[in-house]
Amino acid sequence: MSQYLRPFIEALSLTTQPVSIAAVASFSVGQVSVATTSTLIRAANTTRKFLEITNSSPIRDVYIGNTGVTITTGHIVPPGSSFIIDNAVCTAAFYGVAQGAAATVTYIEW
Repeated sequence: MSQYLRPFIEALSLTTQPVSIAAVASFSVGQVSVATTSTLIRAANTTRKFLEITNSSPIRDVYIGNTGVTITTGHIVPPGSSFIIDNAVCTAAFYGVAQGAAATVTYIEW
């Protein structure tokens, strides 16, 4: 092992915590047609552990964010790309807005 990497690897192994995995009893999947105005994709969910939003449009950008999101204030999800939240990081509602014309997004959540 490199003398330069050894201190980093040793420090990393001291800080690594075991990961617990919980069983998932059910999940939700669906599609939403996102308009050119702020459209609800998923409501707030205080028990959310995972959420993936995929832009199914082959040509339209979708921007996600809070209620009232616009193409200048949202986080871009390009055509065919996904946005993922896991480890119960965010339980807020997700809204989207499409650029130019409506676009379909799919989601899976547990």
